[in-house]
Amino acid sequence: MSVVDHHLAPVRTLSERIQRLSPSLILLGLCLIGCRTVEEVRPIGAISALLRTDPDLRTIADHAAEHRFQVLVAEVVETKGRVPAHLIRHEYRVDAEYFYPASSVKIYAALAALEWFEETRLFEPRLTLSTPFCIQPLFEGESLAAKDSTNLEGETISLEHEIRKLALISDNVAFDRLYGVVGHRAVNTRAYRAGYATVRINHRLGRRCTLEENLKSPVITFGPAESPILRIPERVSDLQLQPRQIPGLEVGQARVDGELRTDGPMDFSRKNAVSLRDLQDTLIALVRPDLIPRRPGYAITDQHREVLISAMRELPRQSENPALDQSEYPDHWGKFLLPGLREIVPAEELEVTNKVGLAYGFTIENAHLFDRGTGRSLFITACLYTNPNQTLNDGVYGYEETAFPFWQALGASVARRWLRPEGNQR
Repeated sequence: MSVVDHHLAPVRTLSERIQRLSPSLILLGLCLIGCRTVEEVRPIGAISALLRTDPDLRTIADHAAEHRFQVLVAEVVETKGRVPAHLIRHEYRVDAEYFYPASSVKIYAALAALEWFEETRLFEPRLTLSTPFCIQPLFEGESLAAKDSTNLEGETISLEHEIRKLALISDNVAFDRLYGVVGHRAVNTRAYRAGYATVRINHRLGRRCTLEENLKSPVITFGPAESPILRIPERVSDLQLQPRQIPGLEVGQARVDGELRTDGPMDFSRKNAVSLRDLQDTLIALVRPDLIPRRPGYAITDQHREVLISAMRELPRQSENPALDQSEYPDHWGKFLLPGLREIVPAEELEVTNKVGLAYGFTIENAHLFDRGTGRSLFITACLYTNPNQTLNDGVYGYEETAFPFWQALGASVARRWLRPEGNQR
């Protein structure tokens, strides 16, 4: 079954109607609609001005297309009385070309697994997020997966533990296990049903598989091995995902496979994909669903949504299970903006709920920032491509030299502009 054309159409928002209105008319509209939420107003120029405030930002902005740089900021405007909270969006080159989302798409596997759990426990109430499950071998060379040594509660594999590993340290095996539970078809169709039409989850991340192998999901049993309470059979997805119609699906000028170097770009048309806007809206719907009522979202309870949110918010050293070594996983592990944010906002007053991605020279940040000291918050989603020699798979991507300094500078500039604009800094 193919994804039909309407799945590829962009989801329109109120911004197209109110973009040209004066601020006074916008305020009047907010007052008149009362309990309805205006999703976004998109002023032009805020991001462009921000990018001129720091040399590391300006260097990227001057070559934005080369770096496939895109950024979308959703400023949260809290209000009182009958006027609801709303978003003010600021954007720069959003969805101008393809970017590889890397681990940022792991959020869709976690959300799909939670939604599957909500549905499944209706007919199997014994199922919990901590119920152990076993994964039968699917490919040659695999063996039964029934233990996880990082789980301090019995070394079992469970939905809750895999979600925590996925969010805390971006564990690839955790993503693949959740992908296996839900299956290729469902991880995509659940995203479409939730309102995210640009999502393409084509492949696993912890194991290299062919396109055909990625359509397969293994037999999985939940509960005691001798008497499981639930058995998921082996599945083969019949969902044919069409590539996104977007420029830039070919990346780089050469690629390395083992010891073989091949000239020519790498084709990303069958790689995972999502638009920057859908990626941000997914996080908004997770953290602040009141701000984005037009998205159907995933059907999960507040209690189980908090399982994912809390893991995305925790620093590795704060995790009790799994227990993580701070020397290996420092605070900024998986939080690219954090060093810059802490230049402006004291660490104890800062809350970051996010999921990053890093692969093939692409770095992606999708974050909700909350300043407890000022009460201000915003969502920021951005991507950057750094690859000085334009060669894929050679491990030389300029992360340390270019990407991480850029993210630090962006974090500081964003905090200075939106979280502490009055200069109330540390």
